[in-house]
Amino acid sequence: MPLTKKQKNIAEMVRAMQQEEKTGVRSVFIERQDAVGASARGIVRDLKRTLRRDNADAADGGQQRAGSERGSAIGERRGGEECRLGGDRRKLEGSQSDDRRQSDDRRRRGERRGELRIYYQPQLDIEGNVVGGEALLRWRYGEGYLFTPLIIRLAQEAGLYGALSECIIRRVCGDARKVLAAAPDNDLLLSINVHASELTRDFVQNIKDRLKENGVPFQNICLEVSEPGPSAMNKAVPKEVAELIAQDGIYLALDDFSMKGPEPLYALRKEFTFVKLENGLVKGLAANPQNAEEIASLTALGECLDYVVGAEYVENADILEKLTKLGCKLFQGWHFSPAVPIDEFIAYARARG
Repeated sequence: MPLTKKQKNIAEMVRAMQQEEKTGVRSVFIERQDAVGASARGIVRDLKRTLRRDNADAADGGQQRAGSERGSAIGERRGGEECRLGGDRRKLEGSQSDDRRQSDDRRRRGERRGELRIYYQPQLDIEGNVVGGEALLRWRYGEGYLFTPLIIRLAQEAGLYGALSECIIRRVCGDARKVLAAAPDNDLLLSINVHASELTRDFVQNIKDRLKENGVPFQNICLEVSEPGPSAMNKAVPKEVAELIAQDGIYLALDDFSMKGPEPLYALRKEFTFVKLENGLVKGLAANPQNAEEIASLTALGECLDYVVGAEYVENADILEKLTKLGCKLFQGWHFSPAVPIDEFIAYARARG
């Protein structure tokens, strides 16, 4: 059966992905073009099933959460009493270790079931402190993980993108509650990747509602927005929506920016706080001196306009040193850590301070 136009587009996308190694995990790729269409149909079918199951689990969890949290609060008070009365501290520590093991077991079982997972790649400041983490989608499929842009593309083609986006938002807001409970005095930002066209009043209100449900302050979330340039961003995101986001303290970041775009950085709205360098600038920094000049110009302009300029793909100490000298203030990459499950992210953040 001949491939449809959509399936051909997906096949081309898969071949392009084979040139990329972004995820840091074994990715599932399909080499034969005629297999892509059939595989895409199977993936979409499984994605529908996965999202349906996730929604059902979320509904069950919402009904049980109030009772669970009351029980947890009682358990915490009893634990405190036990410590004050000189009870066996090792018993309490053993219980906490059991909880961590159970969490790891649940994660492994979930991955075997093919559940969608959210991992977090730590983001560090110039002092080496963890200040946030970027939420990255992971979906174990067969013997590996599907490349995230392929999941997004298939979800868009199948009309499942809204359900997938809702799943991600719900997971990240729930994880933000875990981060807040583990480090109440640390304003760690969890970043969610969104497209500018998604930023409507309803979308923003949904995020705020999810944060309220989990008792998480708005300022613990950052929206990383992708768009070709500041002017296109300004058109896609109405001024009143940007103000709605900023007025309650939700942070905004412009992702993947370079001077090759059609508009300069000063065209960007003042509601944005962070600007992340275009990935090619960082990847080509060692080989191309012009990249260093462009990064230096962007960081100098960012300093004048009060934007924090950050970089992904910090893979080694040499790149980190170069970026620091060029004026970058925020870093993430394998030099520090790959994307990890939320419990490992929290442990890493605690260890780094």
